[in-house]
Amino acid sequence: MALARPDWDSPIWQIASRNAAAWSLLFMRRVKNYFRILSTKIFRMIGVNPVTAGRPKFNPTDAQRAQVKTMTAYGIQQTDVALVIGCDPKTLRLYFQTELETGGIEANAKVAQSLFKRATDGVGKEAVTACIFWLKCRAGWRDQPVDLSVGKKDQAQAAADTAGAGTDWGSDLDSGLDVRLN
Repeated sequence: MALARPDWDSPIWQIASRNAAAWSLLFMRRVKNYFRILSTKIFRMIGVNPVTAGRPKFNPTDAQRAQVKTMTAYGIQQTDVALVIGCDPKTLRLYFQTELETGGIEANAKVAQSLFKRATDGVGKEAVTACIFWLKCRAGWRDQPVDLSVGKKDQAQAAADTAGAGTDWGSDLDSGLDVRLN
């Protein structure tokens, strides 16, 4: 007796195929649940809590906080700081946010305080350098740009010609002679 070939388009086979998909999904869920229960039992047998198993929570110490603040003040990048501390850069930003934000600011304040003290109280070349730096950065002073299209002699002559311009003693410099630098 020969078996008849099934008609896959018939409604009975469509219902059966839908049921097969549902049964396979149900089977997969039951297998997953079984392994979850089995793994929980095994964890409990060996004395490990399955909920807290894994990497322990990061607890920063005061020494680590001081180290992060110091390294940030020196201008070291966060990835390098995290490598030294022994955590991920995201963990570093999560637990050391205040130190990362204030380290650089406090370092800038200390340097500015030291520069201000040298500029106001100091004597000698250090004080002059500190004053010039302070005035350039804070007071907007700048060096006069050098005109490279004009030679040194022409620049000196232009400076000599306009030396007394706009002052009370400017007429004292006019001798009536046309003196040129050679």
